Amino acid sequence: MRATSTWTSPRREEGFTLIEILIVIFLLSLILAVAVPNYTKSTERAEKAICDNTKKGAEAQLELYLIDHKQDATKIMENGEIVLSKLVDEGYLKEAPQCPSNGKYRVGKGSDGTYQVKCSFHDEVSTH
Repeated sequence: MRATSTWTSPRREEGFTLIEILIVIFLLSLILAVAVPNYTKSTERAEKAICDNTKKGAEAQLELYLIDHKQDATKIMENGEIVLSKLVDEGYLKEAPQCPSNGKYRVGKGSDGTYQVKCSFHDEVSTH
């Protein structure tokens, strides 16, 4: 006759224990703590690159306008400043340039005497 054992193996209930869930939550939060700042920095760099390219394009079109109009910018000026949206009216731009970070573009003369487009968000000395 065969002897039967009274010892039974401990059965584990289905599902995860509290410690397993806490470890997973901790690991996910650790990954997010590393990834989110890197993502934020990369989007800021991308927005600055877009802004710089937009400014260069606006400067090029402004230069073409000034060449075509013999350096006379009176038609695109308002209150003594060149307004880039007026280049749209003149057909030099398809739409008014806009900074992806909601900065405002202003036109001023550089040290070399040429017109330069500046962004109130990316070109100002600040802690953005």
